[in-house]
Amino acid sequence: MAEIKNIMGDSMSKVQESIQTSKKKLETSKEINRLKKEMRLLLNEKGLALTKIGMQAHHLFRLRKFKDDLIHEISENIKNLDKEIFNLQKQIVDLAKSDEILVCGKCGQQASLEDKFCAGCGALIEKPVQQKPSGECSCCGSPIEESYKFCIACGQLLTDRGV
Repeated sequence: MAEIKNIMGDSMSKVQESIQTSKKKLETSKEINRLKKEMRLLLNEKGLALTKIGMQAHHLFRLRKFKDDLIHEISENIKNLDKEIFNLQKQIVDLAKSDEILVCGKCGQQASLEDKFCAGCGALIEKPVQQKPSGECSCCGSPIEESYKFCIACGQLLTDRGV
């Protein structure tokens, strides 16, 4: 009888561990979804700002008046939105790494480290390769690698950077 209790106790412990692991993965998934929603809102705001800058530039072009200060203010807002979007994407990647979850670059479906192809769209799941940054973006200060042509945080062209 005691042996049966021990076996049942071990089985219950494993079930409880599995439940706790599943709860943690669910919470991580919820946090990723929350961050993705926040990122979508920022992308929408960025889209509106890009539309506004385009309309303003077009209007000024047609009037043959082009004031850099007007465009500069809107561009600064877009740069700040890009930095926020970049930080949210980084948080999503960090959260996914913490549970050994990858995210499909094509459709956003979650995948495990063992998956070779996405279950959602069939695309090849690319495994992340860690590289150390070789400098900083002169525009926003984000870490960049020597091979980058554009900053991954703000989109600044890096050909004239001070790295």
